[in-house]
Amino acid sequence: MINSDPNANISINQLAQVTPLERKKEQDPNVSIFRVSIGGKSYKVKVKNNGAFPPDSQAEKTQETIKRLLEELSETDGYFEQISGKTVTAKIKNKKFDDIDIHGLSKEELQSEKWQKIKKSTHDVFNSYFPKPTIKENGLNTLSKSTPPPPPSEARGIRNLGTSCYINSSIQLLRSLPTFNKMLNTSLTKRGSETDEHLNARKKIQTTLHNLVGAIDSGKKTKKAATEFRQALFDSKDGSFTRQKIGDQLDSSDVTRIILDTFDTQITTKETRSFIGKDGKVEERPVGVPQNLQFVPLNLTASDHPVDFGSLLKDQYLENEIQDPDWKVGTHVPKKYTQKTQIIGSPPEHLPVDLRRFHYQGNKSSKVKTKIDFKEPIDLNDLFTASEKNDGVYSVTSFNIHHGNSLTGGHFTTYRLDSDNTWRHYDDKKATPVKPDEVKRKMGDACTVILKKINKRENA
Repeated sequence: MINSDPNANISINQLAQVTPLERKKEQDPNVSIFRVSIGGKSYKVKVKNNGAFPPDSQAEKTQETIKRLLEELSETDGYFEQISGKTVTAKIKNKKFDDIDIHGLSKEELQSEKWQKIKKSTHDVFNSYFPKPTIKENGLNTLSKSTPPPPPSEARGIRNLGTSCYINSSIQLLRSLPTFNKMLNTSLTKRGSETDEHLNARKKIQTTLHNLVGAIDSGKKTKKAATEFRQALFDSKDGSFTRQKIGDQLDSSDVTRIILDTFDTQITTKETRSFIGKDGKVEERPVGVPQNLQFVPLNLTASDHPVDFGSLLKDQYLENEIQDPDWKVGTHVPKKYTQKTQIIGSPPEHLPVDLRRFHYQGNKSSKVKTKIDFKEPIDLNDLFTASEKNDGVYSVTSFNIHHGNSLTGGHFTTYRLDSDNTWRHYDDKKATPVKPDEVKRKMGDACTVILKKINKRENA
């Protein structure tokens, strides 16, 4: 419940103090009241716990949550001025957001476009905090342990805005992750030395993506929500977008990477080392430092024959064996001496892999059309530094492909195995069931792939 002051001029920087007030004896023990100082004005915020907020013993966390919630509301133009003299109440039932009420309004006001917009803004912000989901910062855990969504009653696509298929394809690809909806409703917090500007850019991506997915699922028109999300991508100041125009056709993998980065979803690679021959001796040198990546990147080269996916991963990431068993650093050059990198940790439930098909020279891109052979099950146990036997065996759960010879004249679509065990082809607004034979054939042209770990019992 927020009581507003008609004379307050709100900005995020002015939201500075949230102080718990002394509880009266007759007050409901499940209700906490806080005084909020904003721009020299004082407000009262009443919270009915119902399990959505931490208990009184964690008052500092509660205060911080209140502060972040009000900061997000203040980002809506004139929000606090518009609710002047009104009371906004968020209803929480069984630890879940239920509804928003705005008291003190006439029927005409409640039905007006202005108040419907205010209600929606309040609804979206409160919905991200009630309850406040928890996702671990470690990206390998972020993509683990989750309940798959129910079977889709009606699969839906996204309207094309004109050269926006790269966005549509990425979103449909990532929706194969069971944790996707949790990501959309997770409260984003500042990372280490992250600036407020960058944090706000991530929040904008999250909010606009949340609205777009909601429009898709509800069957509503997606043009406005998709336009706002595309603008958020360009406002993020990511290098892939800063040099482009909003009407350009871009690489779907860049959207995938930005979305995963927004939610701190990442894998960490082990330091790469190389054994270098010099004057008949061998020196061990680091050639790369550990990296945090949003997906496993695989650089493709032109080939007239299909390339095995599992072998491609091993060639680019795993250590080459030293052929001479008596070899020691500083003695002589072995037949094989390059040591490559691995991924730190255990195999996650889902692993994104980016097959880099586009080579760039200036503003022009050329495409590598090498076919990829996905021989399932895909054994990637050796790719990870902490993998138990048969723990890192995968199958493909979604992939996207690019039609055409270059980005400027091409088109992205996505193939996804939905939770009703049906493969569908997502081509902008079209969502068409496809047979396994077609899926297997199209998989050879995959650009970005989401792998799903196969249960050990399935391997027995």
